[in-house]
Amino acid sequence: MLQFLLAGLALFPTVSHAQAWECYAPEPGHPTAAEKRAFVEEISPLAQSAEKNHGVPAAALAAMSIVESGYGWTRTAQAANNLFGWKYVSATSAGGRGAWSLDCQPPDDPNNKYVQFSDREDAFDFVGARLSRSSYYREDTARYRDRGDAVDIVTAVNDWVRGISDPYNWKPELYAKTLQRFMNNPFQPSDTLSPENLYRLSGEVAVLPQATVIPTANEHTADQLGMIKGIVDAKHKKGYMAQSCESVSWPNWEDFPTQICTYRVKQGSDPIRVILLDPDSERLARWIKHACEVVQTNDVSFCAKKLLNRILGQSSGHFPVAGIVMEDILPADGVAEQYAFRDGVTVRVTGVKNTKPGDPSEEEIKASLENDIVTAGKYARLQGTTRDQYEIYVVQQTNQQPENVSGIAWPNVVRHLYQQAWNSESYLLLDAWAWANRASLFAPGL
Repeated sequence: MLQFLLAGLALFPTVSHAQAWECYAPEPGHPTAAEKRAFVEEISPLAQSAEKNHGVPAAALAAMSIVESGYGWTRTAQAANNLFGWKYVSATSAGGRGAWSLDCQPPDDPNNKYVQFSDREDAFDFVGARLSRSSYYREDTARYRDRGDAVDIVTAVNDWVRGISDPYNWKPELYAKTLQRFMNNPFQPSDTLSPENLYRLSGEVAVLPQATVIPTANEHTADQLGMIKGIVDAKHKKGYMAQSCESVSWPNWEDFPTQICTYRVKQGSDPIRVILLDPDSERLARWIKHACEVVQTNDVSFCAKKLLNRILGQSSGHFPVAGIVMEDILPADGVAEQYAFRDGVTVRVTGVKNTKPGDPSEEEIKASLENDIVTAGKYARLQGTTRDQYEIYVVQQTNQQPENVSGIAWPNVVRHLYQQAWNSESYLLLDAWAWANRASLFAPGL
């Protein structure tokens, strides 16, 4: 909104009181570390209330208030409770509120009047409503609000920020990047997600039904596993790529029962080779059971069915270790396209053109199995977990630092976690997806 917001963003360094108070900057000597923490604690519930009432992301609103107001220490923040640099145009547009003038504002920044809010809660509610209803921002807010279960919180919030940054700020790309750094860490802005990230405000904003804690070590546990296995058995059949398979030892997977499978997309098409390590129904049931325990669903059967549907919809229960997977994705026109896979992730390799329709050549099949990875995709099988979902889950639920997932490191992390899960009761990447989408795993009306 304001043209000056990024000028003082050397992340609000503490300066001597002897220094002049620059017009747009926080008051000299502020904010201290304690003042930053106090501000974030105060505005977090205000941001969450704005999301509940207006559908705008709490995480982004909190970061915007920090950036715009210098943790509440700019002149406009202190004198007008204006944490967002929201300018005054008319009494009507301000909802009957008054105006406050920033007398030091330079002539090259027109309109030195700002909306005077009664308190900080009033500021959050007003700005949340405007970002929801204004023709400049309402489409981005509607996309965020109606994002559906498949979009994780971090991606949804970041998409919203990028969408509203122009026209909200005169340097939209820099502004969006700045907000993301503050959402990663509101106390020490960073490109790395911290346990104190602001995304958790939006992740927790949905009011979930009262959870029924699932027993983990009593007589009901075996009954639950049997029930879930029955759900899995009813729908989880041999996937379309597991047509003609035999055991094979594969690099980095030597201790696991990988198979090389030869399949055809349709009768008469050329054979395609892929290396698979697909879970059986019992293993899948154990992983689903654990993920439902993680979210403390109010209905285990409902949760299990939702997770199974997600898995089958994303991967047909296949975990491709290497090779070409044929899928009708873009465009969804009944014609399958080829995608190279490594360690459960879509990748680009030299010699294979992803999205090419029709049967791959023998050279392309060989390249998909052997050539170096150039780039790695976003989603990890079996359920389509993203890097962000993994990082947030590890930080929030284990209080550990996640492994490096940037670039082509992501397939290595997926391989490690899938191998770790193979003889375990849980698959961390399934837990992470469930946690990011936990509101959808609660049966309505209970």
